[in-house]
Amino acid sequence: MSRAFFELLTRFLGDKFLSTLLWSCLVVAAATVTVLAIIAWRRRARGQPTEAVDRVLAVGWALCQVFGGILLCAFLVAQLSSTRTLFDEQHGRVTAANAQAVQNIWGGPHNQRNLKVRHTVEATEVVEQLKSIDDEKHEEGPAQVVEKRFRRKVRKEVPQSSITAASHRVTIRMNYRQKGSAYYPTFEDEAAFRFVVKNRSPQATRAEYSFPLPAAQGAVSDLSVKVDGKELGDALAVGRDGLAWTAPMAPGETHQVEIAYKSRGMDHWAFRLAGHESLEKFDLVVTVPGRAVENNPIGCMSPTRVVHDRGGTTLEWKLDRAVTNLGMGVILPAAPQPGAHESQILKRAPIALILLVVLLVLTRSLGGLEVRFLPVMLVAVAGYLFFTGVAYLADLHLPVAASVAVAGGLMTALCALFYRRHDAGSSLWGVQTALFVVMTVGTSAIVCERHHVNALLQVLYVALLAYVMGLTLWSLRRRKTLPEDEPVAT
Repeated sequence: MSRAFFELLTRFLGDKFLSTLLWSCLVVAAATVTVLAIIAWRRRARGQPTEAVDRVLAVGWALCQVFGGILLCAFLVAQLSSTRTLFDEQHGRVTAANAQAVQNIWGGPHNQRNLKVRHTVEATEVVEQLKSIDDEKHEEGPAQVVEKRFRRKVRKEVPQSSITAASHRVTIRMNYRQKGSAYYPTFEDEAAFRFVVKNRSPQATRAEYSFPLPAAQGAVSDLSVKVDGKELGDALAVGRDGLAWTAPMAPGETHQVEIAYKSRGMDHWAFRLAGHESLEKFDLVVTVPGRAVENNPIGCMSPTRVVHDRGGTTLEWKLDRAVTNLGMGVILPAAPQPGAHESQILKRAPIALILLVVLLVLTRSLGGLEVRFLPVMLVAVAGYLFFTGVAYLADLHLPVAASVAVAGGLMTALCALFYRRHDAGSSLWGVQTALFVVMTVGTSAIVCERHHVNALLQVLYVALLAYVMGLTLWSLRRRKTLPEDEPVAT
């Protein structure tokens, strides 16, 4: 709602409406104070009473302090936004150019295609050679007659689904690579594929096997291709399109094909099918040690079974007598980028700083303490230095908890000493220090929590509202109990 409101104001008043409004308020307040000061000076010079003018002048000066505080808060908020922009450019900035560079060096996404087996038989066909002759009786053109016939041998395909069973095991280990200031989700995989191939036709065929490699760009090592437990050796052809070999198969003959390799890639691993394929008995198990994996690439079905444990994630696809064009695979988890928590803290910092100033003003006003411009703004600057300090400590490669502890401890000690001396006669110095801790260290700790940030912030805001309501009731009760001749601080 607030975003829509600001967008509406921006549409009618321009992009700089906030700064224009603040400067206008400050100029009006300064002009009012100047005019009233001149009037008061002239009345004093004439010996006229100036009580009313002095009161108006005091109100004008108070307004100047309020507008000055708003202007300083706006400046600090703008600086926090600028700091976050600069921080994001120098920490964990993912770019398309760097991602492409990592892919060119390490390897791209893996899309492993299924094994293809094409069965052919040798056949003899009759070929007719035609000859054209001129015939005046044929108005449509020269006629064609058979000049001679000859036979030739050709290979014809015997359509069949010859893969009767498939059982695959893939292990994917994350190996994040850094480029620039960010890390990219690269991995190393060990794959073992097992196929059972059967000649279902009643005649002897020549089986033509083709197995594409997972990525057009990248490296494959420890390659092994076995048929019935024996390495193919020189019979295996390795080309741009992958692996290929041929073997004769008698009717009903069955072979077990095992293919294994190690490779490396980026972003995702998937087992793809070429159109609608029949899977008579299919089993694929993908293991990602030490990582929690949830998402599947586009065009891939959800696993039939997922197991999350201390060892990582195991995903299984088990299909029997299925026909599908959907693949199976996983999107590998993105790397935790350097400065990710610090960036989120800076993102939430402006609202935390504004709420801190509002809470300090309300606490002092309702608690019977004088509200002055300088003390409140000094604490606001301390809050600004806390948030920027947490960001800059990230350059020392400190954990975010250590950065929050160092910056929070220093700024909290400074504020506590200041309030204890400034409000020596009041017990509210501890309350104001606690508010500073809650709105700086507390909000930062909540932002670093991964799964329930918005819910925890909502609980915090409700607690702050309850605090203000309780403080208001206490202030009203206190005013009723004060003697009539005792002034109430404002």
